[in-house]
Amino acid sequence: MDTTPAPRKRRASLEDNMAAPVYTDAPLPPFTFGMDPLVWITFTADPARLRPFVPDSLRTNPEGTAHLACFRAKNGWGIHHTSGIFPAFVVEDHPSPDTAEAAFIPTGLAEGAPAGLLARHYAPFEPGRCAFRREGDSIHVAAWQGEDLILEATVAVGPEPMDSMGAIDRYIGRDETGALVSSLVACTGPCRPVRVTGLRIAPAAPPVWQVLAEARVDWAINLPLMLTNWSVPTPLFAEGAGEAARASRQALLDMLDRQGVGAAVLRPDGLAVALNLRARVMLSQGGQGLDHPLRQADPSDRARLLDSLRRAAGQAGFVAEHFRLPRPAGQVPLILQVAALDPALAEGGAALVLIRDPAEVPDTVEATVLQLLGLTPAEARVAAAVGAGLPPREAALRLHLTEGTVRSTLKVVFDKLALSRQVDLVQLVARLSG
Repeated sequence: MDTTPAPRKRRASLEDNMAAPVYTDAPLPPFTFGMDPLVWITFTADPARLRPFVPDSLRTNPEGTAHLACFRAKNGWGIHHTSGIFPAFVVEDHPSPDTAEAAFIPTGLAEGAPAGLLARHYAPFEPGRCAFRREGDSIHVAAWQGEDLILEATVAVGPEPMDSMGAIDRYIGRDETGALVSSLVACTGPCRPVRVTGLRIAPAAPPVWQVLAEARVDWAINLPLMLTNWSVPTPLFAEGAGEAARASRQALLDMLDRQGVGAAVLRPDGLAVALNLRARVMLSQGGQGLDHPLRQADPSDRARLLDSLRRAAGQAGFVAEHFRLPRPAGQVPLILQVAALDPALAEGGAALVLIRDPAEVPDTVEATVLQLLGLTPAEARVAAAVGAGLPPREAALRLHLTEGTVRSTLKVVFDKLALSRQVDLVQLVARLSG
């Protein structure tokens, strides 16, 4: 009889984690504490407005997702009897167990000694405070930095019954030395949706808060009581050259993207460190998880893939290996090529994975050269086919597109290449192939 205990359900594991007291002789992470209450608001902001407040080594979410957390903590070890507020801007390529993204905390305010603890370990929190006032079905929140009002928000609590939520997210900030650190934050508690009926960012608020004044409010929730655990922060880049390595690695992925090749950097456990846009499109269309692209692979294939990733990680002499990644019925499997990264870019253990779709029409030489003139891979394929003399209808059949798509793409091609007639495109392609 098999006496192996069944794996714990994630919710039960979170409850165990939240119930476990953290006792030390000094207030050091991990910090377990309760937020009572928390108001969480999610925004869509202009990514260009977020960029100045995010380190160059982090890539902002292209949708411009931002959050605002207003909290009061009454109990816990180290972080207690405090109130505070912080913005968080979503960044790519640093997955948590729950999402393929992380959130960067550029600043924050907290009342009393906890502000110093948070600034020392997690993010540049400064002295401040946040006050909550309940009036009927509305909650009014106001935050101050010193004597200066930073913002005010009012939310209307709906009549919906309480739900329970649980999550493990990754937050990135700077410790007291200014180094980037990463922490997992586990949280659980009852929540209910609310409607933001008022939001005002004070004129005296610093620029990082003003970003939210111009952002669109998407949704908000209220947690009357949330139990939370902030893990011990760890350096985001273990080596001094980590930020330069990441920038060089991203440049490699971007170059492959311009060539129409999906590419990802995977850790030996299969988690994605970084993906280019082409890889994101291919994996999302195939139903794969972007944080763990190998999740849907057959168990035997996945075991061989993980073994290949382990052997390729940081090994310059590794010989590239090919694998298949199944997709939903009716779709041709993707072909993965595992290759070694330069050890300087691998950051202690990561491999490059090229992703190809056999069903796609391969690029011609002319299409590749057209990409160098500023066309996307899809635009270059249309331009090369029509430039070779094919009418739009025949080009559409060859490329498995609709004729309408080909004609609309040609308009973009003509604009980018400063052409006015199809015969001009034919002459250009002829010169490129000559």
